[in-house]
Amino acid sequence: MRKGHFVCCNIRIKNNIFEFYCLCARILLKGGAKMSKVAVRYNNDMNTIPFRNFTATELDLFFTICANIKEKGTDVLTFDFDKLRELSNYEPTSLKRFADDLDKTYKKLIELNIRLDYENGDFERFALFNRYRVSMKNKTIEIQVNELFKYLLNDLNIGNFTRFELAEFTELSSTYSKAIYRLIKQWKTVGKWEVDIDEFRRLLDVPESYKMGDIDKRILNPALKDLSPYFNNLKVKKLDRN
Repeated sequence: MRKGHFVCCNIRIKNNIFEFYCLCARILLKGGAKMSKVAVRYNNDMNTIPFRNFTATELDLFFTICANIKEKGTDVLTFDFDKLRELSNYEPTSLKRFADDLDKTYKKLIELNIRLDYENGDFERFALFNRYRVSMKNKTIEIQVNELFKYLLNDLNIGNFTRFELAEFTELSSTYSKAIYRLIKQWKTVGKWEVDIDEFRRLLDVPESYKMGDIDKRILNPALKDLSPYFNNLKVKKLDRN
């Protein structure tokens, strides 16, 4: 097993606040030397978007695309199926199924209906991509980033972006674990992520019917198991504010 950089996270939960504490420990990366070193890197604003109803496969495809279009502006980019399948750890062999999954991913991206707010109170909504063309004949996909979305993947300065290994992300099977993984990566240098329960529910798209016991059973406990190979000594502690 190959050693990575230093980070770990303790998750503490208060009455209505989740506090994620990142302490010094060592990440162990699965897969040894054969792991891809392709990195996903984007503006932290991306982490405020709840990817509602996305499957794990669709998230893998989207962030694989993000990893390959970062710092490319709004140019029309072409990627072949084989590259995307390999990088996204896509297992089914059917080309039609792969194309269908690309289509489903884009449909859900459109449904996100991203909102951009301005300081003067104005706002506008937009789709992430202007072009998203899948060619079954050429086995390629053409993508062009919307001008308004460009800042999320370009001109990334120190302190305003999230970075993680694509291979780690695609090995996680739970959409909740994927979301927590991304947020821990954002806040690892600060050492603490504090979020109230309502925002936690929004970011992870937690069903309204879930009570705290359901969150423990269906989200936090499985996430601890999923993320333990990457974050040593990952724990959840419940604290009372009083």
